[in-house]
Amino acid sequence: NVNKLIENGVMKGSPPSDVNKIIAVLFVEFDNAIGIKISYQVPAKFLSDASFKILENHFITKSKQLHSKLIVTELFDFQTIGIPVEIPHTDAVEDGRKVSIFNIVIVTKIGVNTEPYEKILKKLVKILFYLLSRKKSFYHRRGN
Repeated sequence: NVNKLIENGVMKGSPPSDVNKIIAVLFVEFDNAIGIKISYQVPAKFLSDASFKILENHFITKSKQLHSKLIVTELFDFQTIGIPVEIPHTDAVEDGRKVSIFNIVIVTKIGVNTEPYEKILKKLVKILFYLLSRKKSFYHRRGN
């Protein structure tokens, strides 16, 4: 219980009011062969293929000016919070791409305070950027 942790001094401040308001989490990426795709989503099948096809450009934007920027949008009855990220490669690696593009998207109800999720997303993006950059570098060094 979060309130008990605060009372016992384990956590500081008041419990976030939006903790239980995450509806879904998506990991969306650009695949060289098939285009924009959902690689992972929780809950599974949150977005059908048909719904995703309508929304895909909201998750992986063509505008490079929006890459690495926090984007909050209202789509249908939901609010999405994401940071599209592009990882450049010095040489084409793995599947022939010169860049990897991905986005971690948190889906909430419209009107939910996004501030607590923004900090989480920024940290996740930094970690994934680091891990994926190292993976691509590893593939390049191995000559794959």
